[in-house]
Amino acid sequence: MMDKVTDHGKISAQDHSNPLERAKSIASLIEGDADQIEKEMQVTRRVHDAFVETGLIWIPLPKEYGGSDADITTCIEAVEEISRADGSTGWTYFVNIANLSGIFPFLS
Repeated sequence: MMDKVTDHGKISAQDHSNPLERAKSIASLIEGDADQIEKEMQVTRRVHDAFVETGLIWIPLPKEYGGSDADITTCIEAVEEISRADGSTGWTYFVNIANLSGIFPFLS
């Protein structure tokens, strides 16, 4: 994957370090879209793209599947940070990573 430059900074999608810092890096974007998220009852494309570009969407996955192989504590800390920016987005993010976490133990 290539590095991408976005309005929330330059972050490598393959940089598996510090998911909490990656979550903090997109918090202002999420806060800025919070009213639209609430009105439309879905995460905006900009926020979705930020999750993908920062690799946050995949943090519980094993590294061989493109994730960060993050432990449960790290995942919860990332959810907390996203939830500080917008509760609805935090909940949506939690559901996504919880679903991914439940799938991979059965693939080994």
